[in-house]
Amino acid sequence: MALPTSTELIAYLRIESEESSAESGLLTAFVTRATAMVEAWLDRPILSLTSQVFVDEAVSDRGYVTKLLVPVTPIKTATVVIVDKDGVTVPSADYRINLLTGEIFADPGVRWSNGPYTITCTVGLADHPRYSARIEAILSQAILDVAADLYHARNPRSASESAGGGASTTYVNQCLPERVQVALQPYRNWSPV
Repeated sequence: MALPTSTELIAYLRIESEESSAESGLLTAFVTRATAMVEAWLDRPILSLTSQVFVDEAVSDRGYVTKLLVPVTPIKTATVVIVDKDGVTVPSADYRINLLTGEIFADPGVRWSNGPYTITCTVGLADHPRYSARIEAILSQAILDVAADLYHARNPRSASESAGGGASTTYVNQCLPERVQVALQPYRNWSPV
């Protein structure tokens, strides 16, 4: 399974082939925009982004820390590289990673006192262990729902439009439909404090 395309949106909307060819570019744009809107609402990328750089200041009253944090999750643990302020790479044997929370814990007896630390890694929901089995289907449906919503309410501030002897437009704030927000809530980014 992959994220939806304009072809899937055409089938979802039950658009006839003549109409779909005329609106092909528009439908592709709606899928692209819907994907971006879902990612923005989730506050994390859907697909894996490699070589992302994060900085943990490693500030503590004790003068050292035993935990660093990557604020965007999940992270692909095999890609993590941590470098201190002097450019020295922290040995991977000195820490363990919680890929779902982004927390990097120093092994017992290890303390980090040469911050800030630069953490380079791969992040994105596609790195979640349940992505293929569960999350991707939920995200795909959410993207289709948002794209369909954009298609039906082409006026960017309208919730609905009607025609036939007159036109009526109802204006609302543009956001993800409520059912989409409910479906996506468990996958919204959060960072432990």
